[in-house]
Amino acid sequence: MHASRVILMITLLAMPSVSLRSAPDPEVSADLPLPEEVFPELKDILWQALAQSPRMITRNFELIEATHELGATRARQYPRAGGFGMYFYQRDDRVDRPEPSLGEKFYYDVRVTQPVFHWGALKDETERARIQAKIEEADYLEAYRLLALSVRRQYLGLIVRKAVRVRAQAAFDRQVRRVEMQKVRVASGEAPSSVLQPEELVLRERQVDLERATYDFENALRTFRRTTGVSDFGAERVPGEVPKIEVGGEEAVLDLRRNFVEKGDLQEAFRLRKALFSLQREQLREKITRRDLWPKFDFQAGLTQNEISYTENIGDRVGVTSLFAGLRVTWNIFDSRATRERMLASRARQRRLEQEIRNLEQELRDEALAAADELRIFGMAMRNADQRLVMQVSGRKMAEENFNRGLATEEHVAAAAYSEQVARVNAFIGRSSYLEGVANFLSAVNADPIVLEVMPKILNR
Repeated sequence: MHASRVILMITLLAMPSVSLRSAPDPEVSADLPLPEEVFPELKDILWQALAQSPRMITRNFELIEATHELGATRARQYPRAGGFGMYFYQRDDRVDRPEPSLGEKFYYDVRVTQPVFHWGALKDETERARIQAKIEEADYLEAYRLLALSVRRQYLGLIVRKAVRVRAQAAFDRQVRRVEMQKVRVASGEAPSSVLQPEELVLRERQVDLERATYDFENALRTFRRTTGVSDFGAERVPGEVPKIEVGGEEAVLDLRRNFVEKGDLQEAFRLRKALFSLQREQLREKITRRDLWPKFDFQAGLTQNEISYTENIGDRVGVTSLFAGLRVTWNIFDSRATRERMLASRARQRRLEQEIRNLEQELRDEALAAADELRIFGMAMRNADQRLVMQVSGRKMAEENFNRGLATEEHVAAAAYSEQVARVNAFIGRSSYLEGVANFLSAVNADPIVLEVMPKILNR
C-alpha cells in the first residue's frame, strides 16, 4: 500500500465530526452529464488523486496536525504532574570547625496540578482548537473541490490536444503529398521550379505545428500525472474523441442556482464555512484575552524533600520530607495595557472578517450566476459545432462521390477530409467545454457529486 494511501486512512480515522451539513444525494441530474460519466475511467482517477495527489497529501498532513493540536489543547484541562530532583556530593569548609564537613545531598520536588477555575478560558481554548480543526476540514474539502475541477479540465484538455496532434499530423502528411506532387510537375515540365518554394515553406510551417502540438500534448500529460499522482498514466489511456452530448437540464440548473443564491445552500460553501469558522475563532480569542488579567485557581498537591535548620546555628541542618496539598492562585494584575491592546486588535480582526464574509457571499452568488450563464453559452456553442461537423461530413462525402464520377480531383477530396477533421476537433472542443461547464456549475453551487461523496468520509469519522 502506498504511503499516501496510509496517510489518507489515518486522516479519515483521526478526524472528529464537525457541524458542516451532511452531504446531499450525489445524484444531481441525468441531464447534466459530468466528464466522469462520459469517461468512466476518470472517476477512478479522481479517487486516486484524493489519496495520491501531492496537493491532497499536504492537506492530509494539515488535517492530522489540526487533530493533534486539538488533543494537546484539550489536555490543558486535565491534571499535570512534574517535578525535579538533585543528588550531589558536597564539601563545606567551615571556620567554626577544624575539619571540613563532607556529605551527600538529595533534594526533590514532585507535584500534581489540576486547573480548578480559569473563568472558562481553558474550555474556550479547546473550542478554539476544535474550530481550527473545522477550518482545516473546510480547507481540505475546498482543496479537493478545486482539484476535481483541475483534473477534469486537464483530462478533457488531453483529449482535445490528442485530437489536435492528429489533425496536425494529417495536415503535415497532406502537405508532404502536395510537395511531392509539385516536384513531379516540375520534373515533367508542367510547372516552373518557383512553385516549390512556397509549398516547401508551408511544409516547414506544418512541421512546426506538428511539433508544437506534440509538445503541448506531452507537456499536458506530464502535468496531469503530477496533479493526480498517477505516474503510470500514458498517452494510450487518453480517449481519441469526445462523444456527442445532448444539451439538457435547464430546469435542474435553475433549481440549483435558485437554491444556492436565494436559499440556505450558500451557507454550505466551503470557503464561506471557513470564513464563518474564522470569525468564531476570533470571537473566542477576544473572550480568552479578556480573562488574562483575572485570577486563576489551581489545585496542587505534592511531595518535597529539602534541608532546614531548627537551631540558632544555621549550619546544623536536617532533612525534611513534606507532603502538601492546597489551592494555588495566580493573578497577573497589571501588564501595561498589553491585554487591552490585544483585545482591540481582536475586535478589529472581527470587523474585517465580517466584511470579508459579506464580500464572499456576494462573490459566491456572482460565481454561481456566471457559471449558469457560461453553461448555457457552452451548450449553444456545442450545438453549433456539432452542426458544423455534420455539414463538413456531408461535404466530404459529396467530394468523394464527385471524385468517383470524375467531377472532382483527389486534392478536392483531401481538402474536404481535412476540413472535416478541423470541424471534428472543434466539435470535441465544444463538447469538452460543455462538460467542463457542467462541472464548474455544479461545483460553484456546492453540488459536485464527487465532492459530496467525499464529505461523509471526512466529517463522520
